[in-house]
Amino acid sequence: MLTRRSIPEEYRVLFLQGGGVGLFSAIPLNFIARGAQRTADYIIAGSWSNSAAREAEKYADKIHCITPPQGNAHHCE
Repeated sequence: MLTRRSIPEEYRVLFLQGGGVGLFSAIPLNFIARGAQRTADYIIAGSWSNSAAREAEKYADKIHCITPPQGNAHHCE
């Protein structure tokens, strides 16, 4: 595969499962600061963003959410 895709030998290829849901934890792990203020902002537009905000709660001290007024979304502070 490395030769068919012209991938240099110093690179390694990983095949991982998880799809988009796997990024629900990867994004906050990479973007939430490790300092004193561990917060994140989420716009809740549907079930996927709602699930992402729930996952981010594991890595942040506080999650700020913007939700539609008639939304049935997860409650964030």
